[in-house]
Amino acid sequence: MNSATKTVTVSALPYAEAGADAIYSGTPVLLGDTANGPGTISWSPASGLNDTTVSQPLASPSVTTTYTLTVNHNGCIATDMVTVYVNL
Repeated sequence: MNSATKTVTVSALPYAEAGADAIYSGTPVLLGDTANGPGTISWSPASGLNDTTVSQPLASPSVTTTYTLTVNHNGCIATDMVTVYVNL
């Protein structure tokens, strides 16, 4: 009788919460609420953001913009969106 052993590693799924919609009126808006688990964080579009690779970037868009937060861990992807309305 033959037998084999295989180890399977189960990782936590990534989670993304871009936060509540906000109004930009000249003061940068802190985006993001939760981005956890292992993986790579990215925000798009990059326009108006101080950093696209952190969980909570500052947004100063020149026009109303919907940002997408993506967390990618080994091909498992979580996304969420937030809109920053410009009122200058």
